[in-house]
Amino acid sequence: MKIKELQDGIKKSSDMIMATDLVSMKRVMRRLDLADKNDVPTLKGKVAAHISASDEILITEMLFSGLFNDMEEPSHIAAVLSCLVFTEGKAGSNEGA
Repeated sequence: MKIKELQDGIKKSSDMIMATDLVSMKRVMRRLDLADKNDVPTLKGKVAAHISASDEILITEMLFSGLFNDMEEPSHIAAVLSCLVFTEGKAGSNEGA
């Protein structure tokens, strides 16, 4: 019985930590205008959700701030975005090269 009680206590503690993290994440999302006051994703939030890269929020902020509008050369846009491409595996790996 003691093991079951300890396991239940661990689960409750873990759930509380996750709930606290969730509240913090939702607060950040509202501050960045990724979600509205009802926690419904905004257009900006939906765009961020569909980006598969190393930092979805950073790319979304760059997009919505108009950063790419000021770049005249497509190669400049490609260069900036290439820094943010996520590749799974070890850093420095030559897989797929």
